[in-house]
Amino acid sequence: MATAVGLLLHDTVVAMALVLPLAMLLGQWGRLGSQGIYAATGALFVLTNGSVSVATSAARLGEALFGALVGIAVNALVRPPLYLRDSRAVLRDATEEAHDILRTVGAGLAEGRWDAEEAGTWHERALRLHRLVEQAHSAVVWSRESLRANLRRRRTGTVTPADKGFDDAVVVLDYAAVHTAGVTRTVLEAAAGDRSAPRPHPELARRYAEFLCQTAHTLRLYSHSRFGDECEDDLCEAVTGLRGTLQDLRRDLARSTTDDPDEVATYGALLAQAHRLADRLVVSGT
Repeated sequence: MATAVGLLLHDTVVAMALVLPLAMLLGQWGRLGSQGIYAATGALFVLTNGSVSVATSAARLGEALFGALVGIAVNALVRPPLYLRDSRAVLRDATEEAHDILRTVGAGLAEGRWDAEEAGTWHERALRLHRLVEQAHSAVVWSRESLRANLRRRRTGTVTPADKGFDDAVVVLDYAAVHTAGVTRTVLEAAAGDRSAPRPHPELARRYAEFLCQTAHTLRLYSHSRFGDECEDDLCEAVTGLRGTLQDLRRDLARSTTDDPDEVATYGALLAQAHRLADRLVVSGT
């Protein structure tokens, strides 16, 4: 587009005024992904890198075409830039981080530690977990893209991200990140100096801590089951136990003798996050 406009118009400023807005819009096309930001940069390079003539334009387009053909040939016939191992590693790292956060928060609640500074650290880790999940999703997308139209993959039977349930793992981790952040936020509010969200009864907190530790264990088993380890029976058992623990948490709230509605609200908020996280693990693990 920049080449065509540059050949028609011999005024660089006018050509830029016409091309750059369109290039910016084109860069938002979802199919271009993260490469879309280079649409306007490429157009600007064409229009400002000397005069636009038929000879220079033909040479530039020929170089681009040659590079594209080399990339396609290597990807289709030799070896794709496969990042499957990186995808698996990033997903495992995100799962382990989610596991560690849930275990740490669970241990803190079980011991009655409601320090605002420590709770703030937990919440910051939970927020960073979401960025890890985004990196995992990006790695899976790049892995799938690298295998497109690759003939060698069909001959060698290369495993694709979709074959190992990578997308499902990303969804589960996204749920874990969102609701772990919700749990840590509620704990942080309850631990704050102004006590805007009262702490639940110590016995309720202890039972909830057990649930968090059990959820962390189930999440780790889920990760192992999706990435090659034979632990389906252990996962099913953990999911069954998680469902039972969730029912116990409901009964604990119903039997609570507290008269403070704010205290009940705090535990209810924690219980709501537990429901959403457990529901996703139950659905994915069965």
